[in-house]
Amino acid sequence: MFQALFSAELARRVGTMVEIGVADRVVEGVLASVSGELALVVETTSYTPSLTSAIPLSAIVYVRIPATAA
Repeated sequence: MFQALFSAELARRVGTMVEIGVADRVVEGVLASVSGELALVVETTSYTPSLTSAIPLSAIVYVRIPATAA
């Protein structure tokens, strides 16, 4: 039940900047899409202009949405 609510809330935030924490790293970028059990984030780093990460919703430890993006 929680995963469905979590997925729906993330889907409302598509197109905004997010910081997603998983067990071994933090992914920062624009939330591109949420479907099924995955969130796609286009990372914003100075090293790679458009690296896209597919993150399983079950692996997400936290999501932070900066106040300027809300």
